[in-house]
Amino acid sequence: MQDSDLINILQQNWSHIEHMESERLHFTSVYVVIVAAVFGYFSYRNSSLDFFISLLLVVFSILGLCISLKIAAEIHNHIKAINRIVTKLKVKEYSPLPLDEGWKKYIKVRYAFHIFYSIMSVVSLYLCLKSLGGISLSYLF
Repeated sequence: MQDSDLINILQQNWSHIEHMESERLHFTSVYVVIVAAVFGYFSYRNSSLDFFISLLLVVFSILGLCISLKIAAEIHNHIKAINRIVTKLKVKEYSPLPLDEGWKKYIKVRYAFHIFYSIMSVVSLYLCLKSLGGISLSYLF
């Protein structure tokens, strides 16, 4: 394979990473609007719809977590491909990719999305169960 072909593939990988990051941010923006609407609804309660509204929040939270995990896996695959191309082109010292050495391999932004959607899944599930009258955290406080 010629260097020009590798450079073209490298550009396509970077472009796809940017596209997936945009998708994740767009979904998160829509999710935040939905969460704000749900919490606004709960401030003006209509108890007959509490369960369905909180169930909707559970579904969107779990969907957000699944999308976040999928996008993180795809980005990881693209980064591995980019690393192989950069190594083959012998330009590794110019690569902007993190080296994942030491503490940097444990702290990644993608984990923030996973943690956020995991926490929101648990909170929304709690709201859903609470709307059924089956759970209370009052014994903790």
